[in-house]
Amino acid sequence: MNTVLAIRMILMACLLSCVLSAHQAIAREGDLDPSFGQGGIALYPLSENGSCLAGANAVAVHPDGSIWIAGWVRDAAIPERDAAYLKVDAHGNVLFSDFGYEQTELRGIAIDAATGEIYVAGNQGNVVSVRALNSDGSFDTGFGNNGVRGIAIDGDMGHQTTVNDLQLDAGGSLYLTGDYNGSGQQQAMLAYLTSDGTLQAAQAVTSDPTDHIATSLAIQPPDGHLLVSGYTSGLCATEDFDVTFTSGFHFTPDAGFSSPLYGPTDQACFVDASAVLPADGSLREAGRGVDNTGTWTAMWQKVDAIGALTKAMLLFHM
Repeated sequence: MNTVLAIRMILMACLLSCVLSAHQAIAREGDLDPSFGQGGIALYPLSENGSCLAGANAVAVHPDGSIWIAGWVRDAAIPERDAAYLKVDAHGNVLFSDFGYEQTELRGIAIDAATGEIYVAGNQGNVVSVRALNSDGSFDTGFGNNGVRGIAIDGDMGHQTTVNDLQLDAGGSLYLTGDYNGSGQQQAMLAYLTSDGTLQAAQAVTSDPTDHIATSLAIQPPDGHLLVSGYTSGLCATEDFDVTFTSGFHFTPDAGFSSPLYGPTDQACFVDASAVLPADGSLREAGRGVDNTGTWTAMWQKVDAIGALTKAMLLFHM
């Protein structure tokens, strides 16, 4: 499990009392770095106007060594969440924080290692918003429409399009996954934007009467297949999509990928984060299960390059 996936596992839990937390492992995999924050953990009190709640959903490391954390903040008396993000140095010290994008929850962040461009994606009303930021946190106004690109499946502003993850490919293009409920059921969605914010495609990629919640996206080298992890019918699900440009841009299910449903015995299964192991193209997934007593357990599993579940471990009770 790579460092980013380890960080995202920590960020899965709800963080209350206006605190966002970040963690960076740099010694043995999984060890806390004592030079970061206090003993490897940094806590950040955040508040727009006093009493509030806050949470972190995603983290990414910039080429300059800074760490960017994306999430949300809200007043305790008001249910709507507002976007929040932090930039901290390699030791966990805050370089700056920002709030804004009213009634928006940031769900994904990705940084282009070649250019240093920062992209954040969130849910704003029924639409997904993607924003490009400069390294000082200001909008890159050359991206999309004055720094922002909105995404609604089929232009449907009356039903919810949700983003849950954002990834960059080797060429700097952006891929997003989440779900869309235009049919009355939540269906997995994929979207693709070029690096300047031009929307090339946004599609619901499932269409049956069962809810499909796509929570995590990984890009599999060398062909750039999109591995979408999530859950359906209370079980973990992974699907593989080819990206094709024939007669327009399409996301096409890979017929050679087994795409099973799976989960620990007697537990509902939810994937929250995933990452590809470049050496063999297999997928590592982290998530949680809940049994019939209501006990939550953190879990980890391995899916091979053609979709078969090859290993699953229950890690600890939450």
